[in-house]
Amino acid sequence: MSIITNLISWLITLVLTGALVFLWRKYKNTIRNIRDRGIYEEAIGLVKIYTNREEAVNDQINALTRTSDICFLAYNGFALLDKPSYLDSSMNSIISGFAGMGEKNIRILLLSPKNITAIRNRIERIGIKDIDGSIQDHVQDIIRNSQILERMGKSRPNVEVTIRYFNSELLWCLIIFDSFILVSFYQEGATAKNARTLLIKQNSLLGASFEYYFDYFWRSNHIKSDSIPELGNIDEENVGT
Repeated sequence: MSIITNLISWLITLVLTGALVFLWRKYKNTIRNIRDRGIYEEAIGLVKIYTNREEAVNDQINALTRTSDICFLAYNGFALLDKPSYLDSSMNSIISGFAGMGEKNIRILLLSPKNITAIRNRIERIGIKDIDGSIQDHVQDIIRNSQILERMGKSRPNVEVTIRYFNSELLWCLIIFDSFILVSFYQEGATAKNARTLLIKQNSLLGASFEYYFDYFWRSNHIKSDSIPELGNIDEENVGT
């Protein structure tokens, strides 16, 4: 009986030892993964992922209203002019809700309506079949929205809205505010409005890269607003070519 008892005891000890070794290895792997994930998340500064841009802007509307500085880079400005009436738009909430809170500076970069190549490429990526017939509409959207955004800024004495135009292919929509950045990617087959949107920290490595990207166009690679035609005076010869 003593032999059987000893065998059972050894088996139990062996099983428990194996279980402890297994749990210890799992523990070390878990700690390593957490540490690696922490380094990764620290590098990209990821805070939250939204299903679409409208959800992201709505979630951050209070912060966008409170902050005194906003940098906004987009295709045509619909990220903040997101309602049929501009009076119901996020941009109007951001401007009107800031009343009496000091000075607010909003810098806006929109795609140059003269960059027909980039506009055509964007229309193709969205999946619109009538490309030539849509170019004029997209050009007018950019010009019209820039005029609306500029007028909205002038409606508040403590808010300054400055609009410039970048002349490059579209990569993403950026809203930089209050130590954070909302990033929507211009994906194949989807508008930025319907694309997943990331909220990242501005002081992260990825956030600093996006901020540098905006500053590059704002300071040295932009088109002056006085070179952009008024709505209704678009050079038809340059549209659709």
